[in-house]
Amino acid sequence: MPAAPRAKILKLLLVVAGCLAGLLLAEVVVRITGAAPRVGFFQKEQFQLSPNILIGWEPIPNPAAAAGPPDGRFTPEERNSLGFRDYEHAVGKSPGVYRILIIGDSITKGVGIPDPNMAFPMVLERELGQSGLRSEVLNFGVEGYNTQQEVETLRDKGLRYSPDLVVLAYCLNDRDWPAHHLYMKLLEEESSSGAVAAARLSPLLSHSALYLFVRYRILDDWLMKRRMADGRIKELFDLVQKDTVEEYFGVLADLSRQNGFSVLVAVFPYIDDLDDYKHLDQDRWAQALSARHGFAHYDLLNAFRECARMTGQTIAFDDVHPNNIGHVCAGRVLASFIRDQVARRP
Repeated sequence: MPAAPRAKILKLLLVVAGCLAGLLLAEVVVRITGAAPRVGFFQKEQFQLSPNILIGWEPIPNPAAAAGPPDGRFTPEERNSLGFRDYEHAVGKSPGVYRILIIGDSITKGVGIPDPNMAFPMVLERELGQSGLRSEVLNFGVEGYNTQQEVETLRDKGLRYSPDLVVLAYCLNDRDWPAHHLYMKLLEEESSSGAVAAARLSPLLSHSALYLFVRYRILDDWLMKRRMADGRIKELFDLVQKDTVEEYFGVLADLSRQNGFSVLVAVFPYIDDLDDYKHLDQDRWAQALSARHGFAHYDLLNAFRECARMTGQTIAFDDVHPNNIGHVCAGRVLASFIRDQVARRP
């Protein structure tokens, strides 16, 4: 090969290598500084727009699940007829069974837990049964939901199951981190915008702190402003993109009185650094809100600390989501609390 073309190729390779090295360095810097936001990624094909505009989006029902007997078996898709990651439950409650319905977000659903039987709702059901309390636990968790969406889901779909106890699995990010990107995509599709490619690409880049920083710190405001040009999308979006915790604790209290079920607020703390915990003010705020409405309340902070100490292992995937150890820990301690403090309350 002549010297001139060889030099051009070498120069091009050096430029490519330099760009890759620069991207790698930027990735390392963003990771070390923690500048990338917490972003949840969803399989958009599992969701649809909800008829209830206060919910926004909801799981797509799985009609195939309704054909099977309610015997505790999960479908191959791990979704029951309502679309929740749970087995099929009969609407009528069996005599002598203490029925618990859990509303929550991705933690309740068990995102990141491959076996749905190891998510804390199923652990809770097993632990209660082994302790002698016949129980049935219904998992209504949907990733990205805030308190408004959770309580509205209870009102729309859960009340017909006549729960004895409703557990609100409260994550501290419920006040400031709704999964608005998923909802925006669904609204855009309804408006025939065709903006789908980025949503399909994002999960492939979910492990890159640099991508998360650029996409959701730098470009996010610009993209949102463009999308908000559609007045109807903005109107619907604003109904769920807000802090709804205090208001919907009140709604949950009203539903409790009207339908005769008890309420337990189970607080899932941030778990990025349990030994140097910096969110006690948020935990205390939630506890005071529970007390105001007469809810039973259990903060998992100390339980998670003890489980981490006893196992000598991490109990978390990230700063929000427990891993298998964390889910088993949560299921066991909540079972003990419910059996001793809640199920026998008048």
